[in-house]
Amino acid sequence: MKTTTTTTTILAAALLTACGGDIERNDAAPTTTTQHADRFVGDWSVSFNTNRDSGADFTLAASGDIVVLRRGDGTPLEAIATKPGVKIQCAVGTRWHSAGSAVLVFEAATCSDGIARDVNIAFPADASGNSAYDLRVEVASVGGDTAWRATDFNGPWTIHRCTSAGCR
Repeated sequence: MKTTTTTTTILAAALLTACGGDIERNDAAPTTTTQHADRFVGDWSVSFNTNRDSGADFTLAASGDIVVLRRGDGTPLEAIATKPGVKIQCAVGTRWHSAGSAVLVFEAATCSDGIARDVNIAFPADASGNSAYDLRVEVASVGGDTAWRATDFNGPWTIHRCTSAGCR
């Protein structure tokens, strides 16, 4: 046993010498950056196309918080995404970030099956149309699964950036 320990020590010393004798240590904790793209920071309005007040206005804060300013009945905030063939829907949640400049991520959204999932909403690359009422976005994935879609209630929900503070 002593021969094995001695041999291991000699091999380690030889390896150190062959590598220049320096061992680089990196004790720094890995860093992660959560992006909050400027295009998304501000006030937004989301609604189903119905004859009742099914809209909600909310702020996407630069801190990552989602602050609801106004909420109608049965808004997409409670059912932003659904998985076809399965009766599971996911709500918006209270935190957000972006993945690049064209994907809005509602973090750990609460889903009707009790599982929290990130909901990724894909926007057009050109942000100049964010305040248009005909802005076309899509649910890109939920929890990494691309089979999810925008919840449809008399047509899918629509979203647009508000042109005035508080969407009024």
